[in-house]
Amino acid sequence: MSLSFVFLLFVAYSFIGWVSEVAYCSVIERRFVNRGFLGGPLCPVYGFGGLLVIFLLEPFSGNVFYLFAMAIVVTSFLEYVTGWALETIFRTKWWDYSHYKFNIHGRVCLLNSLLFGGMSVVAVRLVHPAIVSALARVPPAGQSAAAAVLAAVIGVDLALTLKTLVALREKIAGLAAFVENFRESVDVREWFNEHDLSGSLARIRARASLDSSEATQRLLARFETLLFRSSGMARIVRAFPSIDRRIARKKTDSLNARRSGDALDYFLEFFAASFVGVLMESAWCLATTGAFESRTGLLYGMLNPLYGLGAVLMTLALSRLGKRRELTVLLLAAILGGAFQFLCGFAQERLFGSISWDYAGSLANVGGRTNLLVSLLWGVSGLLWVRDARPILLGFGDRLRGRVGKSIFVVLAVAVALNCAV
Repeated sequence: MSLSFVFLLFVAYSFIGWVSEVAYCSVIERRFVNRGFLGGPLCPVYGFGGLLVIFLLEPFSGNVFYLFAMAIVVTSFLEYVTGWALETIFRTKWWDYSHYKFNIHGRVCLLNSLLFGGMSVVAVRLVHPAIVSALARVPPAGQSAAAAVLAAVIGVDLALTLKTLVALREKIAGLAAFVENFRESVDVREWFNEHDLSGSLARIRARASLDSSEATQRLLARFETLLFRSSGMARIVRAFPSIDRRIARKKTDSLNARRSGDALDYFLEFFAASFVGVLMESAWCLATTGAFESRTGLLYGMLNPLYGLGAVLMTLALSRLGKRRELTVLLLAAILGGAFQFLCGFAQERLFGSISWDYAGSLANVGGRTNLLVSLLWGVSGLLWVRDARPILLGFGDRLRGRVGKSIFVVLAVAVALNCAV
């Protein structure tokens, strides 16, 4: 598969994503909304997402449920990283799912993740074969020529878009400074909000229709000139009406900041993660194979020490990073989790001469002991563990720090140690 062919796939999925976004948002807004990041009919994040889903999840294309679940992980990971990057580079929040249930910092939410999962299944099973078949009819020379032309056009579009985005912050600051001159004649607090530009424009227009004074009319004209002097600026504001420069920085979780952990905390984390890991794996096997398998890693009890040790590793390495470095936690958890699983597989092979998992046939695997997709799963799990699950677990553990609670933990610790030894 040539580079030109891959690039044309990227363009195709970027266009399909643009059509999907426009259709979805236009139905909700009851008007045409160009939701493209670029000026042209393309959403690059869908292009990258489409390539990731097609090439990364190809081994799972035969099982719809497996494909759906893995697509949720991959697309959510991409959307989260993209949202973080845009906020970090442009100091602007482009979308916010904070008002949806089960969201992570407003960058991803369960509803959208499920929609992306469904779209990915359709893409892999139906859309991708059709696109490949259509492109295969174009001679290689034609593919190269088309890719070159499209790359040049997209490059120019991207340069103009980036120029507009860089100027957006200065524009908003200029508007804020400009309206200060009218505070005595016009109460700008009634309509101007630098974090809601479309709403501000609508409110000042409504005021101008009722107030024909020179100050109000000058204010409206100046506002429109500053904000919509370029078509690119107007498009960005219309496409992302909820664009917000207030990048919220949540405080570090008090339980993570209060203490690094003691023996009781670490054992509670190990025990809980070992138990939940067995439940997750057993449920996964039941859903994907239709048969129940006991995925325990010990002879007695529903415990898998691999997950317990992984949770403690995430705690030791990442808990001090806090909530303000979520992308760092995500990426480090992916690296640590992949490396940890590789070492566990290597140790099992050398010590016991057995293999519990083998990813040799998957994309981007390392010795069959881990692969890119598994590492992404470790990354997502590590982020959820450090940010959400661990604080809740520690809060529960604090209630069991009495004499009876500690006695129970001691008995459990001894039992688990004996179980591991056997």
